[in-house]
Amino acid sequence: MNPLLAQFIPEARDLLEQAGNGMLALERDAGSQSVINDVFRAVHTLKGSSGLFDVGPLTRLVHAAEDLLGEVRTGEIPLNSDIVDRLLDSLDLVGRWIDALETREALPSDAEATMTERVKVLRSWLAEPSTAGLDRATAPMTSVVTEVPDWLDRFPEADRMTAFKALSRPRLLAWSFEPDEDCFFRGDDPVAMLRHAPGILTLRAGPRAPFPTFDSMDPLSCLLRFEVLSDTTRAELDEHMRYVIERVDIREIASADLASPVGKAAGGPVFGDFGRLARQHLAGGDRTALERAVSTLLTMIAPASFQASALRWVQAHLSCHGLDRRGDLERLIAAVETGVLPPRSEHPAATSSAAEPAPSPTEGEAALHDTARTIAAEQIKVLKTPADPALAQGRLEAVATVLKNLADALGDSHMAAELPNAVTAFRQTGDLGPLQALVETLGEQRPEIPPPDRIAPSAAEPIPASSKPGAAVDEHGDVKALPRVLRVDQSKIDSIMNLVAELIVAKNGLSYLATRAEQVHGSRVVAREIKDQFAVIDRITQGLQVGVMAVRMMPVSQVFQRFPRLVRDISRKLGKKIELVIEGEDTEADKNVLESLADPLIHMVRNSLDHGIETPDERKAAGKPEQGVLKIVARQENDFVVIEVSDDGKGIDPLRVKAKALKLGLISPERAEQMNDGEAINLVFDAGLSTKEEVSDLSGRGVGMDVVRSAVIKAGGEVSLRSTLGAGTLVTVRLPLTMAVTRIVTIECRGRIFGIPMDHVVETVRVKREHIHRIKAMETFVLRDTIIPIARLARALRLPEVASDAQRDEEAVMVVKVGRERVGMVVDGFRERLEVIVKPLEGVLEGLPGFSGTALLGDGQVLLVLDLQEML
Repeated sequence: MNPLLAQFIPEARDLLEQAGNGMLALERDAGSQSVINDVFRAVHTLKGSSGLFDVGPLTRLVHAAEDLLGEVRTGEIPLNSDIVDRLLDSLDLVGRWIDALETREALPSDAEATMTERVKVLRSWLAEPSTAGLDRATAPMTSVVTEVPDWLDRFPEADRMTAFKALSRPRLLAWSFEPDEDCFFRGDDPVAMLRHAPGILTLRAGPRAPFPTFDSMDPLSCLLRFEVLSDTTRAELDEHMRYVIERVDIREIASADLASPVGKAAGGPVFGDFGRLARQHLAGGDRTALERAVSTLLTMIAPASFQASALRWVQAHLSCHGLDRRGDLERLIAAVETGVLPPRSEHPAATSSAAEPAPSPTEGEAALHDTARTIAAEQIKVLKTPADPALAQGRLEAVATVLKNLADALGDSHMAAELPNAVTAFRQTGDLGPLQALVETLGEQRPEIPPPDRIAPSAAEPIPASSKPGAAVDEHGDVKALPRVLRVDQSKIDSIMNLVAELIVAKNGLSYLATRAEQVHGSRVVAREIKDQFAVIDRITQGLQVGVMAVRMMPVSQVFQRFPRLVRDISRKLGKKIELVIEGEDTEADKNVLESLADPLIHMVRNSLDHGIETPDERKAAGKPEQGVLKIVARQENDFVVIEVSDDGKGIDPLRVKAKALKLGLISPERAEQMNDGEAINLVFDAGLSTKEEVSDLSGRGVGMDVVRSAVIKAGGEVSLRSTLGAGTLVTVRLPLTMAVTRIVTIECRGRIFGIPMDHVVETVRVKREHIHRIKAMETFVLRDTIIPIARLARALRLPEVASDAQRDEEAVMVVKVGRERVGMVVDGFRERLEVIVKPLEGVLEGLPGFSGTALLGDGQVLLVLDLQEML
């Protein structure tokens, strides 16, 4: 398989899972902007990634879903259950196509036709938006913030004045954009996005936080913040920035907000005289006299003063609007008179800081200058290094590109303009003087990005991203490590686990060798040395085993994540109101255990939804809330993972279950009379028994709970059920945390060695023969006031009788737990406890009743492991 496609498939599944979970969350809370942004981002990323491959139908379907989500996100289309249904159906279809890509590296043959039909459905909502009949440019804007941003005064007065004069409307948009640090890895180019943004008047850029040191800086992380003034509508800007809208802060401000004088305020009576005279001219409508008074005062005061800046803004207002905006003119005249700019009445909370000096460059800007000069100086060193003509030409072009990008980044228009001449001079004469002079003065201007029409094409080229960066910079400018995830094929982990299994077998062999050295060869010293080495290898083996098992451990959320969608779909189909509660999603278990849990849990959930929880009318009649509750809980108990599925439905009627079991011949009438309610309820695990009278596509065939029990037992676990009529049902599944390593106790029977999983062993006892009694056809004994039935292992295995059996005064009895019952199993003797890898029976032995598998002992013997659940 194409390595890139192999990487895309698991990433696509993760994105589909994220989008699906988000859609379910949106259905519960349609107003959550963060959730809709997450869903939109997941679908957008999937669309972009799929474009790398020849999967046109998949890309077009995801694109249609993205467009619909975009309209939902902006509020153009209200979210409803029908839209959620169609979007989820489309995601399911994409998931099936991803499966096809994994198996055949191609989409199904009917993908194009299926895509056309689905896209038509998705775009049917786009054809009739909620603002039908309105032009997007004039449609009502959502979430418009009118507060003046605190960064507006950081623009130079000349840039703000140019924007003021170029405005075509009384209001404009002041917006900031902070690209995601990893934006380059998704194919995003922030500079290109800004260059094509509508109506840009001016913009500036700088670090969102102080840059890290040069050694720790990651050149593939975007740490910039852009601040922009635009003469456009909110709808147009939303459309252009729709893929990254969550990274954009948009403010709608008045053009007069640009008129913020800068500089240090001067004093003197001349300003008071000007104020009185200017108000007279303004009241009399004498524009010429007011312009003359402004020009006269400008020649008398320092150009860098606050009052001079305010006077220039008066001139700009007069040249653009005459005397029409009297309120704004009066405000600026007051600023000249008092040295402080009064707040505008429509923004009473916004106070001006114009009387303060213009902010000095930040530490981040200074660090940027230093870094840029260091890079530029290194480029000069590169040119000084001797090289053959062909290589020198390529070097020069590379150096020129780097210097041009540095000039653009620092807003050094002088260097950008003179760089081509300096490069040409070096190419023709070999004179480095002009280039060195430019580098020495690099960045002496204010660090701003020029307007979009002057951004060189090279500055808009995306930065190549060949690998994920290993570090990022936090808000304090410190380097922090990113979590690193390594995707490993499960077969490789299984291969390591097999090696661990062989190591465990070899380790067990050391114990056998120690015994043989002492008993056969009579060397206790050698035996002791072997035991010492055994202890060391045992410790290392256990550590290795724990480490490999930790890699295989996964949270049960991997299984639980499918249930919100399942519950939603089935409850809608059945017309029921059901709340799903999930707890303990972080509980971990072996991956194989989780895979064995998937089908049983689905059957249990479907049974609760179909059999257990009633319809709203039935619940109201029973005095219950209309909405039922289905609860799934996971927790760890010692070496087991316990899953509980409970509901507050109608419960199970034990009499009805008995009647159904009698009708099907599953139990005898005598057995039915002896059964208590708990035993009767657990009959639902028998094959063919269902409490549902009619058969549907959900249940009624009598195979669901039987499948549950069979799968759980096969995985080495147990399942039980408790139910209270009218109150609800609880199903508990108990499985070992891992299925790879099994702890067993070995026993002896008729000269043969067998293994029994420790999970089934309760205790071992010696019972005198006179204490064994017979009740009807069954042998029993009393253990701590409890009657324990006895089963003889030799008879169960059909091993021949021996004469010594009748001569023993006491029996070795292993008390084991089978299901919920305790049974005493008579054996000839108890042996050691071991950790082994149990392999399932294969070949001619496959399916042999009474045995769960085999294990290899340290002396090379093959040990048969008993399946007590089936045997007893």
